[in-house]
Amino acid sequence: MENFKSIIKILFSFSITVLLFIILIRYLPVEDTTLGIDWKTIWNGIHNGNVTYGSTNQNIGGLYTPPWGILFLYPIGMLSFEISWAVIITITIIFLILSIPLKENQLDKIGIILLIVSFPAMRNFADGNLEGLIIGGISLLIIGIKKENAILTSIGLLLTTIKTQETWLLCITIIIFLHKYMTKSFLIKTLLITGCTISISMLIWGYDWIKILFFDEAHGFALTDKMGKGSLIDITLANSLNRLRINHWIILIIRISILLTTSVLVLISTYSKEISKYLIALTLSASMLLAPYTSGNSFLTIVAFGIIPLLQENILMGAILLTLTNIPYLASIEIIYNYSSFYWTSQLLIIWMISGYYIISTKKIGKPFQLKLPHDEGDERGTKS
Repeated sequence: MENFKSIIKILFSFSITVLLFIILIRYLPVEDTTLGIDWKTIWNGIHNGNVTYGSTNQNIGGLYTPPWGILFLYPIGMLSFEISWAVIITITIIFLILSIPLKENQLDKIGIILLIVSFPAMRNFADGNLEGLIIGGISLLIIGIKKENAILTSIGLLLTTIKTQETWLLCITIIIFLHKYMTKSFLIKTLLITGCTISISMLIWGYDWIKILFFDEAHGFALTDKMGKGSLIDITLANSLNRLRINHWIILIIRISILLTTSVLVLISTYSKEISKYLIALTLSASMLLAPYTSGNSFLTIVAFGIIPLLQENILMGAILLTLTNIPYLASIEIIYNYSSFYWTSQLLIIWMISGYYIISTKKIGKPFQLKLPHDEGDERGTKS
């Protein structure tokens, strides 16, 4: 009965929040503006019931979401633009809240507020970006592994990989932990559910997705020409260093060094049998730095899993990083447009280095919000046979 009441309260709160955003969006002068630009390009590709990949209007970008991501977006896309945008904003807020486990600590509640009102969060709300789904996927992934729930873990993996460019190293790390410490039955169930879902979605939309992603003759190679690589919104390390005209061999050496260092720190973490938020922040920041392309909107995931947890562990350092994150509030549009890619790249590097330091420091491993995994020896649940 208590669970039923809780579900009713959640549904009621969700409905009221969506209604408020619908009313707000209805009265916003969105015509001929860039408000909701990211969601509009996605919505244009799915709202008529037929999934259309690629550029669907005159706006920047287009629908390049992988087929398994369409499964989550398709029902929302059937709604009107205003209502669906409001739903995306609400889901993002819910997943932002979910990313911070509440304890008997006022700082946790303050952290939620600071996260929601941060510049990257507001940027995502204004653009209608899908970053909330990635954050929700990571949260569900952690919950699913902790509860040994294959369905939640699979949903988490599917959501997390909607933007593989920012989560690829995290996903590899999670798979290593699953293989090393979780039961064989749990691993098989998770892989079956995830694999079947991806396979079905690929059978429906996979051909069009692969074609527009790699073989579109009108625009060339999609990953470079159509998805913003090398543009002013690309926050990858290679893009920022290329714009500074650094020698490409030096860039390659730096990128390999980051990859190797991250790999070593992941191995160090496997011995602690814990997936900490510092490890998540490390692999996320490294993924974005080393990816072919990452947009500035993706930094919201770093705020949720890197900066806010650090604020709860080290108030001074967390406050400094959060202040730096919100500095763009004070910058002009021209400065943001021309220099934000450099700015977010430097922020990613800072988070990557700090996360690495906390992982190396044995006293800090797993704090706060660690996920302790079953031991592979002397623990019946951790035995894979």
